[in-house]
Amino acid sequence: PGRFCFNLRAHMRAWSFRSWRRRGPTMSGGGLLSRSFSLLRRRSSSIFAEGPKRLGNEHSRVLELPFSKGFRRFSRGSRVITAAGAASAAAVAISSSILYFSGATSFQNAAEAAAGNEDSDGVYSFGSAQYNQLGLGDGKNRATPTRVEALDVEEVVKIAAGLYASMAVTSDGAVYTWGRGKRMVLGHGDISETSYPRRVEGLTDIIVKDVDISENVAVAVSKDGKVYTWGAGEALGREGNGKSPGLVSALEGKQVESVSCGPTHMLAVTKQGELYAWGSKYEGALGLGSRERTGDYAGDETDLQDDNYYVQTPTLVGTLADVVDAKCGNSFSLALTKDGKLYSFGAGDYGQTGLGGGSSSDRYTRTPTQIKAFGPTQKIVKIDAGLYHSAAITEDGKVFTWGYGKDGQCGHGDRVVHTPIPQQVRRMSKNQAIEVSCGDGHTAVLCRDGELYVFGRGRDGQLGRGDQLESVASYRTEPLPIEFFTRHNLRVGQVALGGYHSLVLTNSKRR
Repeated sequence: PGRFCFNLRAHMRAWSFRSWRRRGPTMSGGGLLSRSFSLLRRRSSSIFAEGPKRLGNEHSRVLELPFSKGFRRFSRGSRVITAAGAASAAAVAISSSILYFSGATSFQNAAEAAAGNEDSDGVYSFGSAQYNQLGLGDGKNRATPTRVEALDVEEVVKIAAGLYASMAVTSDGAVYTWGRGKRMVLGHGDISETSYPRRVEGLTDIIVKDVDISENVAVAVSKDGKVYTWGAGEALGREGNGKSPGLVSALEGKQVESVSCGPTHMLAVTKQGELYAWGSKYEGALGLGSRERTGDYAGDETDLQDDNYYVQTPTLVGTLADVVDAKCGNSFSLALTKDGKLYSFGAGDYGQTGLGGGSSSDRYTRTPTQIKAFGPTQKIVKIDAGLYHSAAITEDGKVFTWGYGKDGQCGHGDRVVHTPIPQQVRRMSKNQAIEVSCGDGHTAVLCRDGELYVFGRGRDGQLGRGDQLESVASYRTEPLPIEFFTRHNLRVGQVALGGYHSLVLTNSKRR
């Protein structure tokens, strides 16, 4: 009572401010908008309106909404309470992602254009929403894929998922993050949880082409090959705090093509095929050989057991050349070379390095070592690393997995804890696999025909099969399709798995 608010919601690819009346005695005028209106959100410069005449201007940092007693300004990215006369107030939750509008000569034309553009392609999320990592705003788990409507008006070209957070990159290089903000991993300058996709303002003037995120740190690569990091811990690769994206100056001029980050280390692959690594190296995940620190380290052997043992500056992994891809797991790494050979290094407690195992084996592999289980004729084309398991796809579309399999994430029909050598996922021998993604306890494989298969832990709905007559909580030890996308005639283009959730990008129009 005594307050009025506007509800910001996504509707048919448009944003709508809809006035809500105060319960109780009616107040004439009441400081409310004279009528409902919609705003098309697009990533560019101006806000257009028909009716209300002042909704902001080019590159505006605020929204100006009309009240009966004049205009009130609402800052981006926060919930603002402002007086609208002595007896009423207005509360508006403004997402940073709605402050960019263009491509319409009037407000009405923009809304009509948005409403007429109906299709179901976009970003879908499912699984755990404990920290709102699904981007749906309600904190409720989803057992079937649900479209992230807040991204509907963006053309998303890249997705990434961390332990409790998510990322998306648009066609014009803008970056959005949402989910758990602990350790400042979302890049918004604080540790707040974000329920909907919110643009990373620190990258506003940068065209981003690749991103990755873990529970502690996140990373982005610009179109011109520069690397930016944020978050907390020793894997920033630069000086300063990680409240917002900062340039990794040590990699300037290296023309970085792709990046990957684990909880405590990062990898970067350059256009020239060089691999750079930084962060925690105690388990050998950087592939730099000895356990001694580099650079200014002046400690003694007792420091080798310290959790803060790290390499702060990106360092060339000199024993590898012609690297085309690299992935970080939890304290281990995978590196793929141009000739299709796969190397691993780091912790191998569960066989995740794929180098075999046994009581006489070294717990850590400190230099890149080729995984020879594929044989001399098998060429690897795609790889990924989960928390404690790994996966690879061969040139002929076969899928191999290894490492920790207690949740069925290796897809071999069992729940074996320790699989130290890559094994083919036999149930997918007739499928032509083209992409693979590993989460904490689940795995997803994308096939050439656009079908998506999943296996592993599903108790939070992260396998996306909630529309089937089966227990959501059961483990799937062999690959099963997510039928939602086939049933809705959607072709999956990308998949990214987090700790307990999944993201999918469909692109049926780009077949």
